[in-house]
Amino acid sequence: MDGRWRMLWLAMWVQASATFVTYGVGPLAALWKKEMQLSAFQVGLLVSVIQIGPLLSMLAVGWMLDRYGERWLISGGSLLLGLFMWTCILASDYEMLLFFLLLTGVWYGTAQPGGSKVILQWFPERERGLAMGVRQAGIPIGGALAGMILPWAAEWRGVDMAVFLAGALAVSAGILFGWLYRSPVQETEAQTTARVQKDPKFQLPARLHPVLLAGIVLVSLQMVIVSHGMMFAAEELQIPRLTAGRLFSIALLSGMIGRMVLAWWSDRM
Repeated sequence: MDGRWRMLWLAMWVQASATFVTYGVGPLAALWKKEMQLSAFQVGLLVSVIQIGPLLSMLAVGWMLDRYGERWLISGGSLLLGLFMWTCILASDYEMLLFFLLLTGVWYGTAQPGGSKVILQWFPERERGLAMGVRQAGIPIGGALAGMILPWAAEWRGVDMAVFLAGALAVSAGILFGWLYRSPVQETEAQTTARVQKDPKFQLPARLHPVLLAGIVLVSLQMVIVSHGMMFAAEELQIPRLTAGRLFSIALLSGMIGRMVLAWWSDRM
């Protein structure tokens, strides 16, 4: 297999394992709801707070990617994501669980910009749409796996075991990425300094504003499904929780197909 595709599959797996943690909070929230007697608002906040974390870190992560490269930043971020997820096992009340999820979400901020940097490093412009679609497919893959595995793990050994498995997957992916990933070109220190000094400040080009707004709308709908879809199926439709988890997975697997097909189309249209 071409080296760049090996690096792409590696980046996709790190993205999938990271999303297994963050989207896995949706199925876990349905379980925490029963365990802690939570309201629908409190459950929605559990999913929201882990998504706030990346907002606190993504700009800083992008700045560090430009200076230090993606290998150890993605690897370390995935490791810390898993380690902080394990702290949720220690939460004795709802407020502590919220705090631990916020800290966990901060480390998810390395997966998205880091994976995009891998694409920019390894793929020419004419192939980046497809490559980005494949890497982004890690998001619904991770969410779909979480929907299938976490409810089963909770039935098997309780919610703490489900949380442990989510963290373990992220930790193992971080170790794997740090071990196997290589950059295609090694910059000299002088080249890195010159590139960074050329554009020291972050500015969002005006042409990206419509993309940002569209993304906010689409992700908002996506988060509604992640936050409340499984609970709606289980509580309103009286579907068994394991079956509800499978329905959650089917929705996300459809998204995986869409991400790759639409990205392939964008390279040509």
